[in-house]
Amino acid sequence: MRVLLGQENIDTDSSDRRGKPPQLLAAGNGHEEVAKPLLKQRNVNIYSDDSKAITSLGYAAASGHDKVVKLLLERQDIIPDRLDRRGGTALWVAVAFGTEEVVRLLPEREDVDPNPPDEGGRTPLAYAAVFGQEGAVKLSLQQNSVSPNGSDNRLGTPLCFLPRLGTRE
Repeated sequence: MRVLLGQENIDTDSSDRRGKPPQLLAAGNGHEEVAKPLLKQRNVNIYSDDSKAITSLGYAAASGHDKVVKLLLERQDIIPDRLDRRGGTALWVAVAFGTEEVVRLLPEREDVDPNPPDEGGRTPLAYAAVFGQEGAVKLSLQQNSVSPNGSDNRLGTPLCFLPRLGTRE
């Protein structure tokens, strides 16, 4: 890896046949030792995404690779609340997949909004509830800045739509 990265003409944003660049593959697979030298390269575009519109931070968050998430958050050019092409943030992905360590980690930063609504008005807390991610719901509610009353455009607050889904917890 280091030998390849030392080449002047290396394309750090090249992609595999599925459209995934190396930094996204390393982040999504939790390969911290591979991600580290890649992410130290100034010319690596950390916002490169794949055909599913998910970024490196999104893949690491979804997969629960908290050490890679920390590496990404160390970069000066990272914007953790940046929306991917589907309108989600890394926190959204973490709560939807129930990766609790990442759900705990991201809101520790001042530049992470714990209540960003999607196009339909649903917050990360609402997504955690809808997907039955009880741990992510509890972690979210432990943060003073999370609003349990965030209402979406269709089903209302999490407390209103959970009974429709038959969720007791």
